[in-house]
Amino acid sequence: MSAQLYCTVHELVTDLSLNGAEDPARLLGMIRSASEWIARKTGGNFIPVRAEKTYNRSQARGRSLYVDPLLSVESINSDGRAVTDYDLYPFNRHYPDGPYSRIYTEQVRWGDEIKITGLWGKYQHSEPLGLTVTQTATDTSLTVADGSILSIGAVLGVGAEQQLVTGYGDTSPLTSSLVGTITSADEEITITNGAEVKRGEVIQLSAERMYVRGVAGNKLVVIRGYEGTAKQAHTTGAAITVQRTYTVERGVNGTESADHSNAAVSRLLPPYDVNYLTRQIAGLMLKKAATGFVGRSGNADTGETFYVNEFPDKPIKEIIRNYRITQL
Repeated sequence: MSAQLYCTVHELVTDLSLNGAEDPARLLGMIRSASEWIARKTGGNFIPVRAEKTYNRSQARGRSLYVDPLLSVESINSDGRAVTDYDLYPFNRHYPDGPYSRIYTEQVRWGDEIKITGLWGKYQHSEPLGLTVTQTATDTSLTVADGSILSIGAVLGVGAEQQLVTGYGDTSPLTSSLVGTITSADEEITITNGAEVKRGEVIQLSAERMYVRGVAGNKLVVIRGYEGTAKQAHTTGAAITVQRTYTVERGVNGTESADHSNAAVSRLLPPYDVNYLTRQIAGLMLKKAATGFVGRSGNADTGETFYVNEFPDKPIKEIIRNYRITQL
């Protein structure tokens, strides 16, 4: 499965101050559409894809073989012979965290069938999330100790495998319970042990979900009715659960699902400008859809807001220029 998603649901919710009223699956669809549009327009992926590609000697000049944007090599085979002595050019890549486009070797002359297995794309950068996971190759969920670390739409690196966070699993019970009665309008609640909850996590009381904006002792500042759930009154002693389990698509972008034991988890990141443009396009798509796709809300008396050009030409041209590959 291809998982070229260049921003997360949480980033979009934060940008648009949605307060979680939108269905996460719908937001993920907008993000996927925006990301795929950018990938098509720029002619490349900004999250690495593992694949085997085949070339031939017509794509070589002497000892140099010119290839698609290549981020790292697992193996090279020329007419059935392993090529292990080679250099990738440019030495410093085409730009920071960017690709190579030429392979030079003195070991062999390039043959009629050259097979290269590796990571392909225009960008390779990841940041550790400070957590480890244990999974079997068939697990479709991932549980963490701090639910604020993950967001739907994030592409994760676990060993050599990539995983896409696609949704929520079951919530986990806390030992804490609600202190006092709250109305459907209260945005500050007290629980028996605030140390159990992290800022940025999603908790649930009965059927209502709440986003935790802040924690001060045993008091939580929350966004009520998160993710379209109904705001409700809750009585003292109400049980609380927290969202720390996520569903994941395993082995995405050409990688293979594998067993993991206390494996470190990182998030694969696109360039900042690609991330920003994805959020811009997805946000405009969402706002325009809310107007019935006419792109205008409000009226002349109270003021009108226009949402147009959700696929902007100028920013995409700038991004294409930033990540242009010039053969050397």
